[in-house]
Amino acid sequence: MALRSKQISSGYFGAGLLLPILLLVGGVVARAHADDRAAGIAAQESAGRPVVLISRMRAKPGKQPELEVALREFYERVRLEEPGCLINIMHTVSAPPRPSGPAAEPPGKTAGDLAFSAAPPVAGELVFYEVYRDPAAAAAHTRTPHFLRLKERLKELVEGPIQLEFLAEIAGVRTPY
Repeated sequence: MALRSKQISSGYFGAGLLLPILLLVGGVVARAHADDRAAGIAAQESAGRPVVLISRMRAKPGKQPELEVALREFYERVRLEEPGCLINIMHTVSAPPRPSGPAAEPPGKTAGDLAFSAAPPVAGELVFYEVYRDPAAAAAHTRTPHFLRLKERLKELVEGPIQLEFLAEIAGVRTPY
């Protein structure tokens, strides 16, 4: 049905009513969108904050290659079976990158200057950065059959206890790489 601009008294929508109707409909749609966004934010908050941690372990002498293989097999199961595990990345500690050629360190570091660790990397040390969707996902991770199998294997492959350091996010940037 085509809308024609005529006098209100003639029974058709006039230009005088069209704008208020559009504003009313637009306002209802905008409000519904704002309500959906607020509901989404509330659902995120009620689901719990992500659990973020750094863990460290040290391979027994000569066991690092075997440890890395066991962890790669473990990661395959995590990837396939744990949607709540958002990130779990294994690292080795390395020396800081240096530019090629002679690099002069500025003398006398002050507060706020970057100071690279002078300590050499610990042989066999692995560092893990882990992020779980929420506390329930982190707890579920530790109850999976593949985690329990890995835990038993670690007794043969790792020296000492595994160190866990939990982090609370303040601010940052997430950029896929």
